[in-house]
Amino acid sequence: MGRINRLSSRRMLLHSTRCFSTEAGVPNVGGDAEDDQEDDDDIVVSVFNEENERFRAYMKEAVNIVPPLEGDEAAIRKYSEQLESLRNKVGAPTANESLEAQLEYGFEVAGRDASTFLANASEGIDLGELEGCMEELQEAAEDVDFDDEEEVEDFKETVMEIRKNYGLDDYENLKDKAMMELYMNQVQDMRTSVVEAMDTVKRRDGLEKVNVDLSSLKPARK
Repeated sequence: MGRINRLSSRRMLLHSTRCFSTEAGVPNVGGDAEDDQEDDDDIVVSVFNEENERFRAYMKEAVNIVPPLEGDEAAIRKYSEQLESLRNKVGAPTANESLEAQLEYGFEVAGRDASTFLANASEGIDLGELEGCMEELQEAAEDVDFDDEEEVEDFKETVMEIRKNYGLDDYENLKDKAMMELYMNQVQDMRTSVVEAMDTVKRRDGLEKVNVDLSSLKPARK
């Protein structure tokens, strides 16, 4: 799944300058440290339980949505829309929200250094025609002080120009492409796993001549 997310992030990371903000966490001043820690722990547990409940609700219904293992792009788009609708229904993050959260987290992990963030986010990804865009973004990000509002605003303007030059200024279109790329890779990975499992059974039971229509397969029920 990590590989899928990295592949589908390649366009989103080029449009993710919203995480290049000057906002910083406000330190806690005063109060009892132990009480504050207990409050923080309670919040973490509460959030975890809520997210876990949403995940369970999502998985319970997602199993009823059959992946189009032999489907074309139109079938995969319909599949993605069904799952995204389900995510909204149960209050789970959408695919793009999850990607954006990963990118924002990556920016913090990179020490809020845009050049390091872009290098880390694109590592191991074949950017193809976007390679030049990434190089220009990394060059523009060098030596930018993200605690300086004026420098950040100048950097954002530069990024907007770079994105426009590469046809990456349509955020909604980028989100759509990122979502489709994620689901297409997801379906392809599922198809590969199913075919490999069936081939193993065929060889074991001498059923090499038996052909199975992947479109007829349904998710297993537990």
